[in-house]
Amino acid sequence: MKTSSMIYRSLFFMSVLSLLFVAVSCKDDDDKEPEPTEEHAFVGDWKFTSLTQADGSEFPGIEQLETAAPCMYDLVFEFKQDFTLNGKNCAEAIVFLNQYFPIGAGAKWETKDNKLTISRATDSKEFAYTTGKDASDKDQLSFVVPVTVSGIGEVNAKLTFVKQ
Repeated sequence: MKTSSMIYRSLFFMSVLSLLFVAVSCKDDDDKEPEPTEEHAFVGDWKFTSLTQADGSEFPGIEQLETAAPCMYDLVFEFKQDFTLNGKNCAEAIVFLNQYFPIGAGAKWETKDNKLTISRATDSKEFAYTTGKDASDKDQLSFVVPVTVSGIGEVNAKLTFVKQ
């Protein structure tokens, strides 16, 4: 009788121990996206509004670019909460910009110390960015990208976007 009682106690103890082990070792399987923080306040859609030189002067060759990508002012950058970056509404502009930084399939973004890093696989570019308000009090994002202009050479292009 003593042996039988001891076996039952041992089985009960092992069962409780096993249940505790399973309960503690199970992870939360919910795939939750990270919540945007103030640091990542530009999560969302940003519509392209202007292309100038970094000093604010007219971008050389803007007419040719507008002809090659007539939809460029419809371009929207989609900064997602999962830190992916997509471009939409103007395939021609996306093709042009892909020469200078990755955008679209597999592109990721992050910010640190007022620098925006855009990367895909081993291709990574870092840009200083500024945020503020435009004339109609909408959130504005700008960053400067060195681009090569035919017949001129490298120009610091300032891309400006307004949050949608």
